[in-house]
Amino acid sequence: IASFSNVKMSSLAGISAATSLRELHVSGNDIQGTFPSEIFDLSTTLEALYIDHNLFYGPLPTRLGQMLELEALVAFGNDLLSTIPTELGRLQNLRTLVLSENLLYGQVPNELSALPNLLVLSIYRRDKSGPRLFGTLPSFDKLPQLVDLFLQGNEIQGQIPRDFVSSSRSVKKIDLSSNLFTGEVPVDLVSIPSLTLLASENYIEGFPSLFCDEKDWMGGAVGSFGCNAILCPPGTASSAGRAVDASIQCENCTKPGVAPFYGSTTCDGPTNEREILVNFYYSVGGDSWYRNDFWGSTADICDWYGIACIGSRVVEINLRANNLHGKPGPDLFYLRDLQILWLYSNPISFSFENIGSASKLQDLRLDSTNLRSLYGIGAATSLLSFDARFAPIRGTIPNDILGLTNLRSLSLGNNELSGSLPQSFSSLRYLVHFSANSNRLTGRLPAFDDLHFLRYIDVSDNQLTGPISRRFLDKIPVDASPWIKVTRNQLTGVVPEEFDRFEQMHLYSTQNEILGLPLTLCDNDDWNNGDVGEYGCDAIMCKPGSFNPLGRSTQYGRCRKCLTALHYGARSCGDEGSSATRLASNVATGLTVSLATLGW
Repeated sequence: IASFSNVKMSSLAGISAATSLRELHVSGNDIQGTFPSEIFDLSTTLEALYIDHNLFYGPLPTRLGQMLELEALVAFGNDLLSTIPTELGRLQNLRTLVLSENLLYGQVPNELSALPNLLVLSIYRRDKSGPRLFGTLPSFDKLPQLVDLFLQGNEIQGQIPRDFVSSSRSVKKIDLSSNLFTGEVPVDLVSIPSLTLLASENYIEGFPSLFCDEKDWMGGAVGSFGCNAILCPPGTASSAGRAVDASIQCENCTKPGVAPFYGSTTCDGPTNEREILVNFYYSVGGDSWYRNDFWGSTADICDWYGIACIGSRVVEINLRANNLHGKPGPDLFYLRDLQILWLYSNPISFSFENIGSASKLQDLRLDSTNLRSLYGIGAATSLLSFDARFAPIRGTIPNDILGLTNLRSLSLGNNELSGSLPQSFSSLRYLVHFSANSNRLTGRLPAFDDLHFLRYIDVSDNQLTGPISRRFLDKIPVDASPWIKVTRNQLTGVVPEEFDRFEQMHLYSTQNEILGLPLTLCDNDDWNNGDVGEYGCDAIMCKPGSFNPLGRSTQYGRCRKCLTALHYGARSCGDEGSSATRLASNVATGLTVSLATLGW
């Protein structure tokens, strides 16, 4: 048994040498990369593999089907992106399979329905946004040992099969909540004693009254609250979609037409998608849109211009550059399955009021609109991508933007934002792209040293000060090829020689007040699209005493002599203000010589 959990391990290199290893625990580390191939060299001995709470990404390998001795596979809380391999059905010794909070998508393989020793199957999604499991629900009818099944928070649809878990008599808990199930819950489940069956936030139309006689069900709540302990009936709701205790009961909804299915968790807002869209149409001047095909007509709403659906549910609104004006109402976010909202390049106002109700919203584009404030954006916790460039947003970047823990891309460039950047972005664990260029931001440049996936940073054309931290992007791997754009600020000091660890890099740091460039960076031939291999140090920044309109040498022109250019990366000769023009040329020359003696 090898236990290395929570020890800040960064690699499993060399683990294949442990040829007799039966259990491997590496939970809660900073291990980043694709699924480690060396694991498969342990296929004849390994019985338990715990790699949860790490940073593994990419596909879940089909070669896992070779790990025939595995009894436990726990990969919770990584970033694995793929379908679930059917080859997992070969693992006949498997007792625990936990793949929750990854980015697994597609049909749940029927092969998982025939694992004779499986006790726990967990592939739920609660916190992580992005692709989810879809398709229909397998029957799981050949899992005689099953105790717990967790599939909540996915997009599995259709009816629950009549023979669902039919061979399992030891089942204690089944969670199917927050999916897209329809129809009635099958009556055969009544034969399972003391069952907890969670099915709220679906499109359930009924369940057998026999369930209401099972007093030990739902942890004994059925004995206390009857049918309501299973699912709140239509026209009522509770925060759990059922009666749980004296404080969580099914309450009547006062507004007609809301909560039309069993298991509703809220009485808020309209549920009729046609009504929501018609209200939206009139709130943003629909009659004067460039295109409004079928809007407001009796045609299926999925045929209306700019609308896309899965089944009959609206998942996308794309009305970019369509002459929308006015302000959308908060009811728009009651489209519970909305994933993509693109309203960019329209002269609309916008408010984030009620955006938290759109719990599946992943991609929001409001660039080139009249958005003026980011207040309330923090409620959109499911967002993967948010674009608000070229809008007249003023004020500071609100702290609640750090609550968007699923964000992969955040674009705030070309606004009027002021104040400082957050010095820690650690809550945005999966952030890949960040831009806040062309604002009025001040303060120190953050180190971004708590992010593992960040690859693109553009904070150019601000008023940021101080040196670039030696820990800048400290957590990203050497083969990451980052893009760093910090031009036109007031940065000082020396470019960190720690950047030398990157095999490829795009570094744009001109037009600052930088005084040093380590020579060790100048032999990275692949940097800046190969310019460094062609022009050396000058391809990163023109040295003091020289300039170029781009601040560096490229195929379009080399650095040229300019004795008044005191700093690295000058983009014009004599543009560094009165402090530069007051100094004699011999001072500039002397500074260059002094820096050269330091190896800069």
